[in-house]
Amino acid sequence: MKILTISAFFPPYTYGGYEIRVGDIIDELSRRGHEIRVLTTKPDRALKAAANSFPYAVIRRLHGPGRKMSFLDRLTTHKLTRWLGISLVFLRKIWYDIQDTALLDAQINTFRPDLIYLGHIMPLSRALIPYLAKQTVPIVADEGGKGLIYTWEDRGLWQRFVAEFPESPALLAGIKKLFIWAVERVSKGRVGTIWAFPQAIRAFFNSNLNKGNAEAAGVPLKEARVIHSGIDANFFAFERVKEFGSPLTILVPGRIEEQKRQLDAVRLGALLKTKDIPFEMVIIGEPWNKAYTEQVETEIRAASLEKEVRILPMAGRAELVRLYHWADITLFLSAYQSGFSRVPLEAMACGSLVISYGFEGSDEIIRSDENGLLIAIGDLENAVTELGRLINKEQLTKQLLLNARTNVETKHSMDFYITQIEGFLLQSITNY
Repeated sequence: MKILTISAFFPPYTYGGYEIRVGDIIDELSRRGHEIRVLTTKPDRALKAAANSFPYAVIRRLHGPGRKMSFLDRLTTHKLTRWLGISLVFLRKIWYDIQDTALLDAQINTFRPDLIYLGHIMPLSRALIPYLAKQTVPIVADEGGKGLIYTWEDRGLWQRFVAEFPESPALLAGIKKLFIWAVERVSKGRVGTIWAFPQAIRAFFNSNLNKGNAEAAGVPLKEARVIHSGIDANFFAFERVKEFGSPLTILVPGRIEEQKRQLDAVRLGALLKTKDIPFEMVIIGEPWNKAYTEQVETEIRAASLEKEVRILPMAGRAELVRLYHWADITLFLSAYQSGFSRVPLEAMACGSLVISYGFEGSDEIIRSDENGLLIAIGDLENAVTELGRLINKEQLTKQLLLNARTNVETKHSMDFYITQIEGFLLQSITNY
C-alpha cells in the first residue's frame, strides 16, 4: 500500500500518547513493506525533542497550535489592540488554510496514495476536511479520543466567517463578498464556502468508549471498528525487582492535571499512612496545569508526605519501564470519558498491578480480581482495603500479575495490533 498519513505532532514532537501510538503504527507498517509518506505539523520549539530519522518521508510543514503565544496572539489579550489582533490572527489563519490545502493537494498529486490515513487531525486546519471530501481516495481515520467529533461539529474559523459575518449594511456585504472571492481565487478553489465531510470515511477506534461517543455525536462513518491498542511486549518486559509490599511502591504516571486526579493518589497515600502501611509513591508527568500542580504539592505537605511522595518530570519510555518494574502498584485514576490510555497495558506488561477507576477505556481491558482492580471513582477507602488484602495474599497477587502479562501478550501485542490495522486498511481499499 501507498499510505499518505496526516497527523499532528508526529514524533518526536509529541504532546501525549496519541502521537506516540500513531508513530508506532506507521513505523510498523513501514517495516512490513508499505510505502509511507507523513504530513505533519512544523516542529514546535517549545517541545524538547531528540533528532530522529525515518525510513520514510516525514514532511513537517502543516500548521498547528503552538505551546507559546505568538506576538499576534498577545495582541488579542490587550484592550487597545484586541480588534487589531483578532483581525490579524484571522488573516493568518486563512493564509495557513490556503498553504495547508495546497501542500496536501501537491502531495496527493505527486505521491498518488492508495489510501489516506488520518491519525490525530483535531489540531489541524478544518479546511482540510471539505478538501478531503472531494477526493477519490479511500480515507481511514484512526480515532484515539474525540477528534472526529470535534472535526464533525467544528467547521473552523473560515466557515464561521462565511456563515456569521454580517451582510448588512451593503458595505459589509461587499467586503465579505470580495474577501471570499479573493480567498477562493488565491486557494484555487481549495478553500471555499461549501463545507462537506468525507462520506466514505472508515474509522477504527481504540476503545468501545470512543466508538460510542462518535456514534452518539452522529459522526457519519461508512464503517467503524474497535481495535484496542497494542504495545511492544518485548520493550515493556515483565520483571519484578522486589517483593510485593515491602514497602508498597506506587507509581502514578500521566500529565498533571485535574482530570488525571493526582490529588486522589496523594489522599490515598495519606490513608495508607494512617493505617501504618509503609509505602513510597512517585507521581511522574508534565505539569499541564500549574495551579493544580501547586495544589498537589500543597496537599503533600499538608499530609506530611514529603518523605513518601515524589513528583518527577515527564520521562522517556525507557525510564517509565524502569519505574513500572519498581512499582508494585500503578494507579490509573483518570476521569476522562474518552480515549484509551496505554498506561494500563504498559504497567500490566511490566509486572505492576493496575488499580483504576475504569475510565479512558481501562474497564475494557481490566477485570477485577483477574488481571487488576477496578474501584469506584473516589472510593479511596476501598482502595486501601484492597491493597491491604493484596499485601497479605502473596499467591493471589502473583496470579493477578501473571494473568495481566499473559493478557497483554495474547491480545495486545504490537504484532497482533498492527495485523488488525493492516487488514482494516487493505479492506478499506478493496471495498472502496
